[in-house]
Amino acid sequence: MPKTRPSPSLPRTLAAPLLEILLEPAAAVPLLRNGTLHAYVGGDPFAGGRLPAHVTSVDSLGGYLVARFNPAPSDAAARCAAASRAGKSLGAPRAGHVAHPYAITPYHGDYLQHWDLAQAARKAVETASAGPPSRPVTVEEVDLQSLLAAHAIGAGGTFAPPWLKEGWFHAYLLQAPAISDPAARQAVEGLYRRLVTFAYDGAAERADLERRLVQRLAAGCERPVLGYTVRREPFNSEFSQGIENIGWDSQRGFNSEIFVRTAKLKDFPWNGWLKVGVAGRATAAWNPVAGFTDAPGRLLWAAVGDPGLIPAPYAAGFVPHRAVPAEVAVAINPSDPRLVIAVATGRGAVGEPRSTNAAYVSSDGGESWKTVAAFQGRPSRVRYSRMFKASAILLKEMS
Repeated sequence: MPKTRPSPSLPRTLAAPLLEILLEPAAAVPLLRNGTLHAYVGGDPFAGGRLPAHVTSVDSLGGYLVARFNPAPSDAAARCAAASRAGKSLGAPRAGHVAHPYAITPYHGDYLQHWDLAQAARKAVETASAGPPSRPVTVEEVDLQSLLAAHAIGAGGTFAPPWLKEGWFHAYLLQAPAISDPAARQAVEGLYRRLVTFAYDGAAERADLERRLVQRLAAGCERPVLGYTVRREPFNSEFSQGIENIGWDSQRGFNSEIFVRTAKLKDFPWNGWLKVGVAGRATAAWNPVAGFTDAPGRLLWAAVGDPGLIPAPYAAGFVPHRAVPAEVAVAINPSDPRLVIAVATGRGAVGEPRSTNAAYVSSDGGESWKTVAAFQGRPSRVRYSRMFKASAILLKEMS
């Protein structure tokens, strides 16, 4: 019998209680076929094969395919030529493998600013002379989450640098340790240091630094990128017994905070159990300080943890877990303080209040008033903050 781990004390933000089942891929196949299992986290139990009619899948970045030389050519030109031949010899893509000789992939939020460099790298491989590499080349698979594990600390990897999902950071972790030339390594470290210490003037200079860093990392071809792997995770989309409204992370797939907060049961949206199979064994401690670091633990912590911010699913950075805060300036009618005669949010120009039907709520539980309908277009409820006098927190409209 597979082991189950029902998640305790689930926050009210979850669409349904989570029942986590530790399953080997082969054991998950019949459960997905008969509709017993709602989703499988961490891999594809169908091994790239045809899915049942009621099963759908989502894709996310699994890792990298890199070339390892044994022995390595002595000069960069020979290494790059051997890497191009190795990339060309990959042939037609097989299930889960994509030829892509550039470290930034379509699963990275910063891919568009590297698009021209990625296309140039692809054309260089396409125009390379055919034939086997001059030196033996081994294609090595590097798991992305293993690459990032040392930089995602705390329970479930909660505490991490803001660039954890950026492609330039992945390229640095992947390729910088292989650089043997001291001058090249110094140049790489200088660019990296400027990025992580915010030593740049605006987004344009930051993008230029990121592009230069990735180019420097790939210049010597000491650990060239040949492609990337795609993680396919299936879920039950059957009309009544399946799940819907699913969000997933572009790099962690279903094993993410966004999945357990968006997946909704079709039959029993609020009262049923979300039954999810997880690949791998539970080996990490249930420790809210530095535990939940294995795959089953990360999913469990994604469900029981209640952070104010969660990782952005399709980009770097974070998104609010609850309300979206925005600064609101209010002006009170001095002759009748029960009326708010002006409301200006951060969305409009200074001094130009915007018509809105959103709810305004102060952070100290101040008194509720109504805006002047003629000024605002239609009434809104406003709580004037006694603590901050002229500021409040904007919440999304609930009605």
